[in-house]
Amino acid sequence: PGIETSEIVKLIKSGVYFPTNNKEFLKDSEVIIIAVPTPLNVSRKPELIYLELAAKLIGECATDGTLVVNESTSYPGTLRNFIKPTIEIFWVF
Repeated sequence: PGIETSEIVKLIKSGVYFPTNNKEFLKDSEVIIIAVPTPLNVSRKPELIYLELAAKLIGECATDGTLVVNESTSYPGTLRNFIKPTIEIFWVF
């Protein structure tokens, strides 16, 4: 919401914005934005499987200095306490 489709199309065509889940395209990225669903489980707590899968993928292709931004709805501390450690486990130097 708040961004016109035409603006997104313009950014994609210019190569500035490239939505993907293909690690071949993520390898040279300076910024990776995580935007995945975080549904609630039966206990009404965030289900983090999609964040975990995204973090594993990032760990396989990110380089030192890659900025990772989490835009998925989750609880405070998710990036620091869940996403970052998961990336580091799979990080290939």
